[in-house]
Amino acid sequence: MLIYTDYGKERMIKMIELTNVAYFTLIGLSVLAGYALHGIVIEIKKGEFFD
Repeated sequence: MLIYTDYGKERMIKMIELTNVAYFTLIGLSVLAGYALHGIVIEIKKGEFFD
């Protein structure tokens, strides 16, 4: 029984690490997407986007 609980804890720790990596990846991608969207909005305001 102890081996099973230890295995369960290790599995949970690995899942938490994966979710943390996924969380930071999503934050990074959203920052990049927001930056790109901001650049597009600025170009549209300048009138250079559709040239």
